[in-house]
Amino acid sequence: CIRDRYQRRVHGERRDRERLEARRRKEEEESRIRLEEEERIKQEEAARRQEFLAKEQQMEALRIQKEAIALNLPSEPEPGTENVTTLKITLFDGTSLSRRFLRTDSLQSVHDFISCQPIWSGQQFELTTNPVRPLSLEKSLEEEELFPRAVVIAKQKR
Repeated sequence: CIRDRYQRRVHGERRDRERLEARRRKEEEESRIRLEEEERIKQEEAARRQEFLAKEQQMEALRIQKEAIALNLPSEPEPGTENVTTLKITLFDGTSLSRRFLRTDSLQSVHDFISCQPIWSGQQFELTTNPVRPLSLEKSLEEEELFPRAVVIAKQKR
């Protein structure tokens, strides 16, 4: 009887120790998982901040680039000015712009005008007409037969 009670007590104490040890291991594992999750979240937040800052820098660089291009852009001739051509420009997203240029202006001026628009986000593009014919940026509007009016298409390069 005493021996049975002793064995039950020893067995109960061992079971209690095992339960405590199992609970401790479980708490340690939960704590480790929680710490890993917190670290993962911190790393993701740091990566998002870094990505945001990179995008901000990219947008600022694009803004500066647009301003520099705009400084070299010839001003739009007044209506009724001689030797003026009016271009309807279809952009990448299908929107259209209309602007007057001197017929002696190069297509680089048209390219620069498009590059100053809010829709432009730094992508490479070429100018064509319809029927599709690539236009040379070095040539004047008159040399490309875009006088007295024409449609120019800004086509994103692939």
